[in-house]
Amino acid sequence: MIDEKSAKQVKKLIVDAMESMSSSLLLINGKFEPDTYESMKRVIGEAIGKLEAEYLVHIYREHPHLDELK
Repeated sequence: MIDEKSAKQVKKLIVDAMESMSSSLLLINGKFEPDTYESMKRVIGEAIGKLEAEYLVHIYREHPHLDELK
């Protein structure tokens, strides 16, 4: 079982990474063909979804109070 301090640290790292991935879209918007940009945006969305659904879910299962969406 992961302790609360470590769970908080892991959550912050993953959430920061997800925010950085989202921010990267602002930097590339308008710099690629629309189809290419949409493809890149989809990849970011899928990656964020996987991190939430397949990684953070385990942290939240151990420490449900860290899940701000519930």
